[in-house]
Amino acid sequence: LFVVNENTREAPRMGIRNEVFSQGSVRYVGKEIRAVIMNLLNVDSHDAIAIVSGESIVIESAIIASEGTIIAVETDEGSKRAMSENVEKFGVHNVAIVTDTSAEQLGGLPVPRLAFIVASPQMEQQLADFLKINPHMQFVIYTLELDTLADIRTIFDHHGIKRTETLQISVSKTDRNSIFVAQPSPWLISGEA
Repeated sequence: LFVVNENTREAPRMGIRNEVFSQGSVRYVGKEIRAVIMNLLNVDSHDAIAIVSGESIVIESAIIASEGTIIAVETDEGSKRAMSENVEKFGVHNVAIVTDTSAEQLGGLPVPRLAFIVASPQMEQQLADFLKINPHMQFVIYTLELDTLADIRTIFDHHGIKRTETLQISVSKTDRNSIFVAQPSPWLISGEA
């Protein structure tokens, strides 16, 4: 039996244009920043990775980890709907969508080696939940907030996570009319237990 899925793409590509994703209520990070994030995640074809509130990162990771599992944690209905639409649109078969990081939601899924987390008030609980299932978990935290950046060291220390790198990305570009297009300048904080 030979199945052809015209919606899938087997070759990895990083930095997919935002216009290609289903929009819904989700606001996607710029493709240049996403390419740097993907480089930090270092996804392998058999990887298991958890991604919290990072819909476009889920899709790019799922394309690369074609034999692995990407766990998409989407906490609200709008984001969950957009995630499901993108999974179908890109023809990826290896995405498990869950609503939180509790043991009930993550039980039965492959244990992730890494978690990419868009910072939120639930971040510390999410870190603790992931460490319960993998005491050697690696983390990449995405934030635009200086307060969160300042708190990361205390949160990491509290959970025995060693900070390995802090990176800020700034992208400047112009559109076809030579007008600057503003993009946020996020911090990416890496750490491992």
